[in-house]
Amino acid sequence: MGGRILIIGVGNAGLKIADGLARSGKVDVLILADISPEGGPDIAGMLDSCYDCEVKFIELDGLQQKKVEELLHNEKPDMVVQSASLTSPWAMHGRTDKIATALSQAGLGVQLPAILALLPGAEPLRFSVPAPKALPGGYPVVIGDGQVELDLPDKVDLQEVLDFQWQLARHDGVETITQDGTVLFTDKAKQAVKSIDPHLCEPLKLDKCLPRWLLLMSYMNS
Repeated sequence: MGGRILIIGVGNAGLKIADGLARSGKVDVLILADISPEGGPDIAGMLDSCYDCEVKFIELDGLQQKKVEELLHNEKPDMVVQSASLTSPWAMHGRTDKIATALSQAGLGVQLPAILALLPGAEPLRFSVPAPKALPGGYPVVIGDGQVELDLPDKVDLQEVLDFQWQLARHDGVETITQDGTVLFTDKAKQAVKSIDPHLCEPLKLDKCLPRWLLLMSYMNS
């Protein structure tokens, strides 16, 4: 069994995923892509020399859609692991200022076995993954033949599970997500950030994620 895996984003999480995949012996080619070329070629070279797996680095700005499309066309990966983010998960760690406190009030997992189970020829795996079939929250599943199927306990109704997952989402500040992907925030979340900027309370459409992030960063870095 083997496969070609593209990892977009080679920060701490991406590096851990890359090391685990290369170490597994179940990957033929590992492609690391990141916006910053600093350290990327060295990381790829280290993994390539340590494990029986071809590892290479490609510079990529994940915000440039055509560049991403070109990379997918040229490399033809069996799987893409999205590990890039505009803000480090540690950006809020240790901060006690007004902005950080408000955002925290508004509300990382590396699942290597699930990634390996999706590769061609992999053995079936019972596991727990986030958002299978675009459902909110995490669920027990069976992964096999490139498919992910729900594996709910007997006599457990899916609608009851969905209701529970939305309760948890509201604790994270998400009231609901519309059919077109627009995120609507809870009153508590909006109350927490409206003193920073009322625009942060507005519904968030998919094509407005970057401007909203830039607005948020302008306050976090002020």
